[in-house]
Amino acid sequence: MASLVTVGDVYSPKLTHYDSEEKISDVFSNWESLCREAIPSDPLEYISLIERQGQVVGWLDFSDLVAAGPERQEKVETCMHSVNVHSLITAETPLLETMKLFNGQSPYCFLVIKGNIIVGAFSYQDLLSTPFRACLFSMLLSVEQTMVKIVQRAPELAVSKLKKDKIKRIACGIRKRESSQREVSASEILENIYFGDLLKIITSCGQTKSRLPSLDNVFTERRNNFKGRPVEVIEKKRVDQIVNLRNALAHPKEPWRIAVLLAKKDLQEFFDWLNAVERELITVLNSGDKLAD
Repeated sequence: MASLVTVGDVYSPKLTHYDSEEKISDVFSNWESLCREAIPSDPLEYISLIERQGQVVGWLDFSDLVAAGPERQEKVETCMHSVNVHSLITAETPLLETMKLFNGQSPYCFLVIKGNIIVGAFSYQDLLSTPFRACLFSMLLSVEQTMVKIVQRAPELAVSKLKKDKIKRIACGIRKRESSQREVSASEILENIYFGDLLKIITSCGQTKSRLPSLDNVFTERRNNFKGRPVEVIEKKRVDQIVNLRNALAHPKEPWRIAVLLAKKDLQEFFDWLNAVERELITVLNSGDKLAD
């Protein structure tokens, strides 16, 4: 799906143009006024271009005005972002191709051009739109299905890696749905476990896990502290990250969480790692070997 979607389908549109000499307070008021009659009406959904003598020299979004101070009388050019060739992207660019543009050093936002006209902006948040999230969910689902096939080759061993109360709860749920008291098989238990349970089973089986070295991968997360304290660097496991992403994608009540769980600076490394994990799992599956301790 994401391979068929382009930047032109998901970018944030341009609101209007402002002269570089206009006051920040006037621009702020006008921006709010224009958005009252626009769809969507959220001022943060747009960017505006800044012109000097009829030439576009910069751009800004509403958050730039808020950060500068809505009542300030300085020229709006004091809070704009300059336009340069490295900040431009065409509307025809496929969404998956744009993923390569985002990293720890890249801008958060690129200007979108159609022909030679700037029509809006494409941010990291725009990248993480519904089509991209659907593509990511599809990749994680593929990994999940491969793990299911692997653990089903030794169902008794796989189930033994689960907590007894979880096994009991799943079995009771199956019997309740069927209104029966029959014995529930290990294979049936495995059909009712979660993504995180599959990862736990595979990482608990020594021989199988030794063939999946990418599962030991970790990444660092920087947390900003307050009151002059140093930045805290936390090491996290990739397997925990994909469990959280899988859950957030499957239950999208808080779509903003995807950007929190998958930071811009980590995007490329994460996808390289996810592809490596999938290749290793497929190699184990194609070997025909059973799950082994």
